[in-house]
Amino acid sequence: MAYCLVGDVRERLPEIEDAESNSEIEGCIEQAQAIVDDMFRRHATVPLTGTIPASVKHGTADIAAGIFRSRRTADKAMPALYDQGVKRVEGYVNSTYRAGAFVR
Repeated sequence: MAYCLVGDVRERLPEIEDAESNSEIEGCIEQAQAIVDDMFRRHATVPLTGTIPASVKHGTADIAAGIFRSRRTADKAMPALYDQGVKRVEGYVNSTYRAGAFVR
């Protein structure tokens, strides 16, 4: 189960209008999900299943959009969207897990 959809990433990339970019965006989502899984790995079984929390969905979409933009620009530095997504997911992980225990 993907943590976000192509449409979620496209919302962050209004400059991308061609449908041919969808497969590249899907690859960016896979990459972003692997990054998110690494953030959760100490605390939960990954990949996550069930309903994906909104913070994780939006954070994954931000990370994927950042990866996509870094592929399309001459400047290969990760765009601010990437950092925003990492911070969003880290915030969720930090507020949900305490001392290695899952808190619901």
